[in-house]
Amino acid sequence: MLYLLGYECREFSRNYYPFYISEAFRNNQRLKKVTFADDSQLHTIGIRAFDACTGLESIELPASVTNIGEEAFHWNERLTTVTIAENSQLHMIGKGAFSGCHDLSSFTIPSGVTTFKECTFYDCKAMTRIVIPHSITTLEGSVFLGCNSLTDIHYNGSESDWDTIDIYNTNGNVNEKYTIHYYSETQPSAPGNWWYYVDGLPTAW
Repeated sequence: MLYLLGYECREFSRNYYPFYISEAFRNNQRLKKVTFADDSQLHTIGIRAFDACTGLESIELPASVTNIGEEAFHWNERLTTVTIAENSQLHMIGKGAFSGCHDLSSFTIPSGVTTFKECTFYDCKAMTRIVIPHSITTLEGSVFLGCNSLTDIHYNGSESDWDTIDIYNTNGNVNEKYTIHYYSETQPSAPGNWWYYVDGLPTAW
């Protein structure tokens, strides 16, 4: 079941949107919060499903979602919080999916996602930190273009793993533009930019 809470309270049964959300909520400026039932079977947030929902502030995605379509949350300029359920099955985030989300300050990509499509986080001006899973193999063009506050990338893998990622030239020299932190579950003996989780937050060793 999908609940949309905003200027009006709207409720859509699971039978109405069992697996896929299309452009039905595009340009809906009344939405403030989107949540899903724990047993949701939704698997796809379609192309521009929530495009230009300029009042949307938070969204909680169920573990069942496997695909976030192109520009699905484009120009949600007040969106500050994206929560993805544990054991997420997400593996695809489309081109420009979160572009223009000006107030989105941090984002944790679940394990299983392999590619950042072009302009995934374009113009996320408030973003200062992102957590990238070990499963990532490709950063397509201009993923972080316009993310002028972004300083730190927390990668859930080793430096040697990071070096194998195919990073398109239009991203610039990512290793120089940002501080790359590498995950270690135990405190490393060697110096470097290492991190681990404390209460669910990336923390430097």
